[in-house]
Amino acid sequence: MWRDDAYLLDMLLATRKVQQFTQGVTWNQFRGDELLQNAVMRLIQIVGEAARKVSPEFKQAHPEIPWQGSSGCTTGWCTTIFASSRAAFGRSSKKTCRP
Repeated sequence: MWRDDAYLLDMLLATRKVQQFTQGVTWNQFRGDELLQNAVMRLIQIVGEAARKVSPEFKQAHPEIPWQGSSGCTTGWCTTIFASSRAAFGRSSKKTCRP
């Protein structure tokens, strides 16, 4: 379905922007930059909105993707993303995010 392709592209582009925006940023820098936090949160929302619109047929064909948790922040997916982001930034403020 062509719409699935468009939604997947939205998800890919938003994810790449998160990587671009956070490249070389330490966890402490991220925590102290409200503008960056809001940009990343908005991009995560875009991923969630696009995931919610992907067709059931595509979701069934790709069970390796955790669709249930990716369709919105109300499901706790954003909490998982930020927890994962914290791990990616590293436990030390001297480390940087490596996607």
